[in-house]
Amino acid sequence: NEIMTRQDYPSGKRSSYPINGLEKFILAHESKAIHYNSQFVFEFSGTINQDSILSTTETWIREIPYIRSVIETSFLNPKRFVYEHAWFSAASLFTFSNSLSQHEVDDFCHRQFQLSFEPAIRFLLQSEGERHRLIFSCHHSLFDGAGQAYAFECWAKIYNGQPVPEEFRKLNPFRY
Repeated sequence: NEIMTRQDYPSGKRSSYPINGLEKFILAHESKAIHYNSQFVFEFSGTINQDSILSTTETWIREIPYIRSVIETSFLNPKRFVYEHAWFSAASLFTFSNSLSQHEVDDFCHRQFQLSFEPAIRFLLQSEGERHRLIFSCHHSLFDGAGQAYAFECWAKIYNGQPVPEEFRKLNPFRY
């Protein structure tokens, strides 16, 4: 991650949250060539509604505090800050496409997250008729693999009209 100055960070009320040793290791070893991104890929068929997907994602962002976090990298000792309100929209996290080459999908999956000022998550929804592939990509400092599944489970509950369980709303990382 590039070094940021104080004015480059999102504004708004925020709380600090400790970074553990593994996260520090990841951050210290990430470079232009090494990214700690992970993806879940879901393939399904049927009719989809982009407005419902974006609405679901807005609720998910609002309900899950950890998603609204950045890692301040301007210090020798990085810090995570969780924002009370999102400074980004669901639409900014999504790429909707009818046709992308495998190279473009790979670029999406491997694009480095700028953890200092952008969310550490992104979605790609590819559709060909009624066949769809949803790729949920995140940085490993936000979720490990199990945590990513847990976070996406919450997203799916919201999409299916189910209430968000209280444990999802706690300021608690879905990892380690």
